[in-house]
Amino acid sequence: DAGEDRGVVWGFNIIYSGNFRNRIEVDHYDITRVQVGINPEEFSWTLGPGESFTTPQAVVSMSDEGFNGLSARMSEFVMRHVVNQNFARRDRPVLINNWEATYFDFDEGRILDIARRAKDIGVELFVLDDGWFGHRDDDTTSLGDWVADPRKLSGGITSLSDRIHAIVV
Repeated sequence: DAGEDRGVVWGFNIIYSGNFRNRIEVDHYDITRVQVGINPEEFSWTLGPGESFTTPQAVVSMSDEGFNGLSARMSEFVMRHVVNQNFARRDRPVLINNWEATYFDFDEGRILDIARRAKDIGVELFVLDDGWFGHRDDDTTSLGDWVADPRKLSGGITSLSDRIHAIVV
């Protein structure tokens, strides 16, 4: 009988930013099995002779202080072991992300205009979101094609980054 602040609870995760699958099942002997990993329905990797693949690390945590205790333990683990220690305990910068303002419809001029306006209100970090690469004008193409679209970024990603750094950072 676990609750927010009482009872034994377990948590499972992987250190991975992609599609994952967690599976928990109890068999007819009342034995619980937990599988945590990359979602096999959304991922495949062909290995040639002599090649290897390293799976993401799994994280298992237990708390006898309910779900809040588990959440605190998982957060502390991330702060101590995942987040770069130069930034773990510092205030995060105020940031702006262009996605809601532009979706896929932008060019270098529009991005720079957002950066200038953001600087005026104290923004410290600019995040260029989806749509700058490949021929990505909607969410049906070019995902993972990390080559700047010259129609949108005429000077390329490095040039845009340099210009934004001169404005915002």
